[in-house]
Amino acid sequence: MKNTKHASPAVPSAAQIKKFREDPQVAEFRGGITSRSLLEITDPREVRHARILHWLFNPLNEHELGDGAIRALLRAAAKADGDRAGELNRLAKLTWKEAVVCREYRIGNRSCDLVIANPKQRVILAIEFKTGAKLSPKQLADYEKGLKKEFPADTRKGEPWQFVGVLLDSESRNHVEAMEHGWIPLDLSWLVSFLSEHKPDGRLGGSGKQALRDYLTYLERHAREHDQRERLITGIAMRHETVVRWMGRLYDMDWNKCIRSVASDGRRAIDAWYLSDWEHWQEVVDHLPFAPIYAAAHQLGLTVDEGRTTACLYDPRWDAFKKSKDQGSWPVYLLVEPQKNGPAFRVRTIGWLEKMSTKSIKRLADQDHGLTRDGLQKKWTALEKTEDVTAAKLSNELKTQMMSVDERLG
Repeated sequence: MKNTKHASPAVPSAAQIKKFREDPQVAEFRGGITSRSLLEITDPREVRHARILHWLFNPLNEHELGDGAIRALLRAAAKADGDRAGELNRLAKLTWKEAVVCREYRIGNRSCDLVIANPKQRVILAIEFKTGAKLSPKQLADYEKGLKKEFPADTRKGEPWQFVGVLLDSESRNHVEAMEHGWIPLDLSWLVSFLSEHKPDGRLGGSGKQALRDYLTYLERHAREHDQRERLITGIAMRHETVVRWMGRLYDMDWNKCIRSVASDGRRAIDAWYLSDWEHWQEVVDHLPFAPIYAAAHQLGLTVDEGRTTACLYDPRWDAFKKSKDQGSWPVYLLVEPQKNGPAFRVRTIGWLEKMSTKSIKRLADQDHGLTRDGLQKKWTALEKTEDVTAAKLSNELKTQMMSVDERLG
């Protein structure tokens, strides 16, 4: 918990507390917390994921998989970034058996989760892991700048170290921001496939055999339940805003003051719920500004990529206007931003050109232009913009701008 100052939230009424405590979705959410597996109870978030992956990526450890995990990661990165597919597939074919794997690698006043160095091939692979959290400003840019400074060109051969940055984001909340910084965003589906592929033939060996099986079970469950959990959190945040904001006041307090401030009467129970599993309930609190966005997106069949202060919404139908191998390029998307001056949103359609025709979009896709390529970001522009959209009208505004996109794309 941290200590910051915010305006005091409204105190929920007895009726609001009763409605919250009797909500079946709240009961389901609490049930998911209390019925966690041992691995989930030990909180396999960023630090613990990094520890597991550090062990898995090290080719000298007893998992008997050699450098297979590193090469599987690079192959997945090649599929995700069409512009660099050739380069990444080439790196995946190299030997990484002499790779040095560092966890919590210090770069200035920051620490990158994993840095894998291949001295023989002169490659630096930086990996940052996020699970439900958001990137801090300039985080990836600072990592890359620091590593490129520490691993400069070899003055004898004139060959620089090759840098590859990968963001492993289990909930896809930072994918757009990663692409904007030239990093390759991936979820954990590649890791599930890799571990599943080697599970049947017994190659998950050594003392880590059971640990990797448990980890695979956790990843499979997480992937299966992620969408369901997101919808659950959205529903709770939408229906019980006053109660959720009241719970969130505890996040800003020191622990001793927090415990002394536990409410009396009917509010005591929800304060106790929060204090017992504050990281899980804080997900609901943090989700409040974005809940109407997710609700509208679910209604319209849009995918959501949540950033720190904005959400990018994308219609899978628009994939037809980009090359299948180029997963990092979007011809157009909807950008929704909660406005600071009240419970309203700014909705923008972001595209390549102010006057986009079907031919221009197809031409750009055929030329493999991507969101991250140098010098091309300036071509992205707001094609349409609407301010002060209320939560009640958000779905209709998104639908209107979607129709406009469909007309532009033909």
